[in-house]
Amino acid sequence: MGRFTTRHVCEASDGTVWALGHAMDLRDSSQADKNVLRHYSFELGLLESFVSFDSISEVPDAYPGILNPMESHLRCGKDRVSVYLAPAAQYMEVDASTKKVMRWSVDMSSVVGSNTRGFAVTDEGRIFLAFASDPDPNGERKHGLYELRAAPGSPIASLTAVDGTVTAFDSYKTAPDGTFFRLWGADGNFLVVSRKGDNWGLSWTKVLAASGAPE
Repeated sequence: MGRFTTRHVCEASDGTVWALGHAMDLRDSSQADKNVLRHYSFELGLLESFVSFDSISEVPDAYPGILNPMESHLRCGKDRVSVYLAPAAQYMEVDASTKKVMRWSVDMSSVVGSNTRGFAVTDEGRIFLAFASDPDPNGERKHGLYELRAAPGSPIASLTAVDGTVTAFDSYKTAPDGTFFRLWGADGNFLVVSRKGDNWGLSWTKVLAASGAPE
């Protein structure tokens, strides 16, 4: 992989590997390949690369965001590769067959806060993000789970709150039972989440398509 530092890796259905990271000299204008998403084969090595760092470099914290695995996310699906970059609030997809890259700016106006608490893509192609806020001056904190919808041809992706997951609580006290904390990923069409009251374990839940309410 040369001087490419990897932060996330996922395996595609054809056995190839996708990696999200950065070149060692990412901010060096002479760096030949500054793309942050790369596609590898174990037999052939680097196949292609996508998403130039220059296309997001003007966003504050773009460079440390790529470095921070909590601020960048990568998932391999059956027919696409999905990327979410939190500092730029951008969602991207690479079509597995055509290698076409599509990008959306994510509308963050409705979320509880900008701190990312997980990213998941289900087998049926639904996309979910979790967010949390920093405590306000009174110590109130908010967490929530959202479904992301990105329509081809539209430059903006929307976020819709999943019913029952947006919770405000006093960060200096014990959170109420059922409080949503974190999205760990997807297992098939189920989301793997952490909630207060689950003995600090994990829960498998499926979000209903019609109402957005968790089963």
